[in-house]
Amino acid sequence: MYRWLVFLFHPWVHDLQATNEIPPVTPVATGGFPLVERWHLTFDGEIVSTPAIKDNLVAIWTSAGLYLIDGRTGEEKWQYNVAISGLTMPPVILANHVLAPHGEFVDILSLETGHVLVQLKSLVCCRLGAKSMTTDYDHAYIVWGSETLAAYSVATGEMLWKTGTLGTRAPPDVAVCGEDKLCLTIHNFVQVYDATSGVMLKELELGEGDTGIGYPVYDGKATLYVANGSIRGDTLVSLNTQTYHQDWRVPIPKRNYSHALFDSTIYIAGAMPVKVLALDAKTGHRLWEHTIDDIPQTPVEFRRVVYARSSSGRIYALDANDGHDLGGLQTRPFGVFGIIGPDDPYALRPVAMGDEVLVLKLRYNFLTLLLA
Repeated sequence: MYRWLVFLFHPWVHDLQATNEIPPVTPVATGGFPLVERWHLTFDGEIVSTPAIKDNLVAIWTSAGLYLIDGRTGEEKWQYNVAISGLTMPPVILANHVLAPHGEFVDILSLETGHVLVQLKSLVCCRLGAKSMTTDYDHAYIVWGSETLAAYSVATGEMLWKTGTLGTRAPPDVAVCGEDKLCLTIHNFVQVYDATSGVMLKELELGEGDTGIGYPVYDGKATLYVANGSIRGDTLVSLNTQTYHQDWRVPIPKRNYSHALFDSTIYIAGAMPVKVLALDAKTGHRLWEHTIDDIPQTPVEFRRVVYARSSSGRIYALDANDGHDLGGLQTRPFGVFGIIGPDDPYALRPVAMGDEVLVLKLRYNFLTLLLA
């Protein structure tokens, strides 16, 4: 059984599984770490996805099924019972639905009851499931395997369109990147699609022909931030999705996890060298950097504090204004990773956040899918 924690301000404890409970994990806080434990849960099964948070609801896959939890109280709202073998993509919480990817399916569940309304099945062979997924709330856009991008109505499950074969071995990443636009990173290109019809509008070569591009992050206005890996050094590109011009391109550290955008700041989890880096999203200028003890996962900003967990198990709390250390929380290490490959859609992030809830997962099994 695996434990994960929510930190806020008024501590109390609630258990989903009261029997056969493992001894509590006792994280050690140092230097005035700014969070306290509000509640913790113990699951009867392994955690197999990153948590999803929206409107203070928390959804998470375990090997026994999907849980929806009230993030303010720790109370279970429902459980969707389906056996999960291995890691899976995180769920997505929408206004009235939950998208639940597992195996070769994406189930559309009722947010209120957890009942399956529609089940979407992979369009490609060999039981390859969803490798990337995004939504504009009314529609789900799914990359099946590494081969096909398809659009579905969330309300009915009807497939609205699909592309031809994408022709890539590495799973493309898809993101909503404007009103009625989708951006797909594939090889060294960003392909822009009309989200209504599936027609490709533009193909932009942004990469340098080495290790390709990925991690599209959209600011909700007109800018897409894309990472480019190269043997000559990694870069981050700011792309205007209306004019298709690059606003800036800056060097960044080698990294194993995606960058994150919070308001006007981009946070980079650097692996070579090991640091957390903050960039101005408008200009790409470096705001601050903080060297840490080991490779970090994707940082999150919560109430003007940046949290980043290193593979040694230390969770850093850094001031979002200048990056100075506010304290730390020592938890269990990730395990021995060796060389970590590119970020995988199944990689378990230890930190997720909402408007009022910050989730920290403090107990891990050793995740072989993170190895190169």
